[in-house]
Amino acid sequence: LINEINKLQINGITINIGNSEKKINFALMNILGDNLGLHAIFGLNTSFNSNYSCRIC
Repeated sequence: LINEINKLQINGITINIGNSEKKINFALMNILGDNLGLHAIFGLNTSFNSNYSCRIC
């Protein structure tokens, strides 16, 4: 997911509108999710039996 978001930010997408092409770039502002989901997306520890159970600790 993170690689795809980075590609959209750097390369954007090109769409055809009428007879012209428009390039649209993207910027991610925020990712929302529960603790387990966010850990999985960012490649962090998804086992909460460890000493570090959140991104802040």
